[in-house]
Amino acid sequence: SVVFQIYAETRMHFKIPPTVFYPKPKVDSGLVGLSFVGQEVLRRRLCGVRPRDLRMVLTKTFQQRRKCVRNSLKKLLLEELDGDAEKVQSVLNAQPQLPAPVAKLASEGDAFAKVQRLPEDWAAKRPEEIN
Repeated sequence: SVVFQIYAETRMHFKIPPTVFYPKPKVDSGLVGLSFVGQEVLRRRLCGVRPRDLRMVLTKTFQQRRKCVRNSLKKLLLEELDGDAEKVQSVLNAQPQLPAPVAKLASEGDAFAKVQRLPEDWAAKRPEEIN
């Protein structure tokens, strides 16, 4: 879902009730439309982040759904920050801020950029609690 929102404009067309499937699932379904964005829009959305790095962070974050984001990312941050536990804690305790290019796009009315805010307690939440 996160990756699709970066690479495409997503739209929920309609819900599909469980009664149309056999065996009937215990969840609701829906038809989602994807309209992939061009290279220029993708570059703007990534704000200089390499796609490989983004996938690595997203994989670590969503790998263990029951864990808090803080615990999922701690090992990755330790690797990236050369084992400096103090810097890791600083990153995990920091208030989230939009990168300057995203903040600029949001101020210009870019719909994607406007919704790219994390809650203040982001690190203490489980991945499914962040929307």
